[in-house]
Amino acid sequence: MKRTMRKYKNILVAVDGSEPSFHALEESIRLAQWGKGGVAVIHVAPSYEGDLSLVGLKNIKAAIRGPGKQVVIRALEIAAVHNFSIKPIRAEGVVHESIVRHAVVEDVDLIVLGARRTSFIASLLMGSVLTKTVGNSPKEVLVIPDQAAIDWEKILFAPHNATCSKDTAARVIELAMTYGGKLSVLSVIDASYHAERRAPASKERLLTKIVPDCLEDLQTQAVQAGVKVQYLRMNGHFHVLVSKVAREEKVTMIILGLPAKTRPKWCLERSAIKSIVRNSACPVLLIPNS
Repeated sequence: MKRTMRKYKNILVAVDGSEPSFHALEESIRLAQWGKGGVAVIHVAPSYEGDLSLVGLKNIKAAIRGPGKQVVIRALEIAAVHNFSIKPIRAEGVVHESIVRHAVVEDVDLIVLGARRTSFIASLLMGSVLTKTVGNSPKEVLVIPDQAAIDWEKILFAPHNATCSKDTAARVIELAMTYGGKLSVLSVIDASYHAERRAPASKERLLTKIVPDCLEDLQTQAVQAGVKVQYLRMNGHFHVLVSKVAREEKVTMIILGLPAKTRPKWCLERSAIKSIVRNSACPVLLIPNS
């Protein structure tokens, strides 16, 4: 079965002036070079809507926007070191809204965020921007921890309950083929379902709830594409097991499917996503469920 090899060619990187965000930019440049694509860099200055009479600055907007110029200059310097041209974007407003809006306008293949974990407060801020960006974006999002490299050698795909579609399965197979990675698939019977497992229920009803339909699609497509897959099945808490397997297997890329954004289930999933990202030593790719 012939398949297209769709590399990431149009990438949007969000930089906030932190070292992890600049590291994410460098990794994004490498990824774009592999695919012979381009990189746009966005820095968002938060808008100020408070009472200017209470602020000890005559030009609050200039104070807010000022650091943005230095951030863009640093991004351009990093690109120059790699002999690579980037498109700088300076925006003002709500951070995640600006990132998502420009991702749609630029029709990017991927949004990249750096995992800023230098302090508890920074971790909270990163988590907020991350979950809001992912929760509102139709684009794939890659989160890169500080000092981690983009590496497709050992890929771990972990679908969670109803967060995976046939298209998601196809995309995972496509990524494994495109970047030549060894693919493992982790299916977790979440601990929250243990009570139901003890209660009377038909085998078919139970499996429908705890095993994503896309696993069968993925297995079929993997065979057709000639991609070897290692299947793992475990009982426990989803985020704990994903982090544990990634650490023990020395995984270089984690891929997670996401629930439809309009469903209440997204509120339950985002805490697990933040936990996995916070504990991951490797990049985490988040694929929206179509």
